[in-house]
Amino acid sequence: MVFYILTIAWNSVIVFLSIWPPFSYYNVRYGLQLLPAIAVFAALAGGYLRELLPARFSLAVIALAAAIGYSIMLNAGPICLGEARANGAPRQALDVSIADILKTLPPSATIMMDCRMKAGAVQRAGIPFRRVLQPGNYQAWRRALDYPSEGADYLVAVAGDEVAEAVRLHPQGLSVIATVDTPGQPRASIYRAMR
Repeated sequence: MVFYILTIAWNSVIVFLSIWPPFSYYNVRYGLQLLPAIAVFAALAGGYLRELLPARFSLAVIALAAAIGYSIMLNAGPICLGEARANGAPRQALDVSIADILKTLPPSATIMMDCRMKAGAVQRAGIPFRRVLQPGNYQAWRRALDYPSEGADYLVAVAGDEVAEAVRLHPQGLSVIATVDTPGQPRASIYRAMR
């Protein structure tokens, strides 16, 4: 357990819990790395208790500890779900705003977008992924980053992603048709290729 705690503390795996300062959620899913350690140490503690107490008492202590843990979790909910609820609302708002614009595009239009973080927008818009040029289409994606206006009919550039950088470096033949500003999220711009 000490190893995992030190790894989180000294190896830049920042984990914020809502009950400790700064009272927010961040990377709590990485705390799941502690589950194997908790399982091993619980078994060791059970074995140690069995040597100290009769079997039925040690079993009762373990059952009581498990019941307390589960009741806390049932009252508060799973912490990873808490993180998703706390941090997911702004991301979801951006996805919804982008999806609303994507729905207005022609049904046969191709779209270039980094779907690693914003796949929800494409899904919400009901656009099949075969019409989306994204990093999974590696060869075409790399070519399109060098010549964005030739890669797809429309581009969705979210500040800080590869599409935004490609548009910054090669803006020729692109026209902004919409921008999306969502509180707490980077600005998204939708471009039309002028071909």
